[in-house]
Amino acid sequence: MDGDTVLTFIGLWCLADREGRLEDRSLRLKAKLFPYRQVSIENALSQLAGGGFVVRYQVNGEAFIQIVNFEKHQHPHHKEQASEIPPAPENLLTKEGRSTDLAPTEVSSCPSDSLLPHTDSLIPHTSSPDGEKVDFSSIEVKSSKPKKAKPTPETDPDFLTFWTAYPRKVNKPAAFAAWKKAKLPAIAKILASVESQAASDQWQKESGKFIPHPTTWINGERWNDQIAVKSKEVSEYANF
Repeated sequence: MDGDTVLTFIGLWCLADREGRLEDRSLRLKAKLFPYRQVSIENALSQLAGGGFVVRYQVNGEAFIQIVNFEKHQHPHHKEQASEIPPAPENLLTKEGRSTDLAPTEVSSCPSDSLLPHTDSLIPHTSSPDGEKVDFSSIEVKSSKPKKAKPTPETDPDFLTFWTAYPRKVNKPAAFAAWKKAKLPAIAKILASVESQAASDQWQKESGKFIPHPTTWINGERWNDQIAVKSKEVSEYANF
């Protein structure tokens, strides 16, 4: 009997009702006992049934499991709800040659009585394949939360808006790195600054030769610059 089968047997104690019965649903048992591991519950149940530790039976087309000698080892609370699952046929529980003592294996060398200590926890200390003691009652299962995808130059909506509006598109990765580090104002202020500065003489002369690189503009917080823009009327009058 392998380690997964032993752990499945231990898990069944926790899921069974006060008479040691539960529904025989492999997928549901897998989800409850091993949500983060690839374990064949069907194979484990077959081994347990073959070894006489559980009885798998059907009543009116519904499948159930009876843990053999469950009441002998367990002491349910007197207020625990009575079982609503029909009992297994008596002939299945009294077959000759059946035993509920766990034979020595790589995972456990103790009989089933010693695997059921009278404590608040049904999970005993057992041995791992390398012989090291493992206390399953102290193991916490941490749910894995999906990690948020890191923004990129192609997925950050504000940066994309800025990049589209900025007249000089040079070294986009560096500009995005500066963007993420900067203490940015509202995107509306940034766009207004870009628009007003793009209309300035400094940015327009010599075909935009003096427009700063976007990384430089961001690092210098150039949205705070005050650039005077000559009006068209003044410019035309000056050339009269």
